Amino acid sequence: MRRAREICGAAEDIATVRRLEEDVDEAEKRLWFLFETTQNRQDSAT
Repeated sequence: MRRAREICGAAEDIATVRRLEEDVDEAEKRLWFLFETTQNRQDSAT
C-alpha cells in the first residue's frame, strides 16, 4: 500500500493518497493492538 501511495502521489491523485494513508494508519493501529495483546499473554504465561 505504501508503494501504491507513492505512485498516486507522483500522479497527484490526492484523494487516493489520503485514502491509502488512512488505510495504512488503520492497519498499523491494528498491528500495534495485536502485538500488545500477544505481549500481555506471553507476560502472564511466564
